[in-house]
Amino acid sequence: MAAVTKGCKGEELTEMIDLHEAGAMAFTDGLKSIWHTDLFLKSLQYIQKFDGLLIDHAEDHWLSLFGQMHEGISSTSLGLKGIPRIAEEIAIRKNIELLEYAGGRLHFARVSTARSLKIIKAAKKKGLIVTCDVASYQPLLEDSLLSDFDTNYKLSPPLREKSDNEAIIKALKEGTIDVISSGHLPQDEESKSLEFDQADVGIINLQTFASQLAILSKSVDMEMLIEKVTAAPRRLLKIEQPKIEADEKANLTLFDPQANWIFTPKNNFSKSKNSPWLDKELTGKAVAVFNNNKHWIDV
Repeated sequence: MAAVTKGCKGEELTEMIDLHEAGAMAFTDGLKSIWHTDLFLKSLQYIQKFDGLLIDHAEDHWLSLFGQMHEGISSTSLGLKGIPRIAEEIAIRKNIELLEYAGGRLHFARVSTARSLKIIKAAKKKGLIVTCDVASYQPLLEDSLLSDFDTNYKLSPPLREKSDNEAIIKALKEGTIDVISSGHLPQDEESKSLEFDQADVGIINLQTFASQLAILSKSVDMEMLIEKVTAAPRRLLKIEQPKIEADEKANLTLFDPQANWIFTPKNNFSKSKNSPWLDKELTGKAVAVFNNNKHWIDV
């Protein structure tokens, strides 16, 4: 993937065609929303020349400005400025209108609200080429967990309410959500050990990703979950699907959905520690990885 705008500032398009020729198949400004409407429209038009994918973290900058968590009862009781659902929903609706006008392929990253999913579902029914993903932890955690100002729960998009989580589970079952991502975003300790309003967003989630799939499998078929983690992202990015066959290069993960383990600082392989699951017992674990003639095993 390459940036949509130079420096991800939203002010000037990158040389998208040159970047594609250098290997980029998708374009995104990462955690930043592509707020510039004209540049969003032009990027959709440019990527059609090579059937590229535009990925956007949809959020209206002005509606979410200075927001610290989901806007609701919890934010009010904690005295923190909230990020309303409509900040995401209005951006998604606007960008789908631009997609309908310009054509192209559009993917929404880290969708978090029930209404956002309804808008995306309706766009798919109209035949627009629109897809979306959700972070694996999003339907499992709620904004009430921020009651003690634990900065490990400060995320973007923010943790929402139970009704949104239930809508995410339903959308996973129905196929509205195409991909499940880890939402892995490491931060150094100094950027998390601050007052809540000063702390950066994000958690590490590569090692704990599998345990969240195990929890989700209580509501969603495991084969469907695995497909949204493995094959679906490769289809969207037009990456070759690995085969598990004789004489093929091994590119696979062994996943034990019933493994019980404790995620501790000692077995944390990340240089960062920003995880709400440290020192907690988890179920579900990736016990081996084979890739690029290397292997890692932890049984």
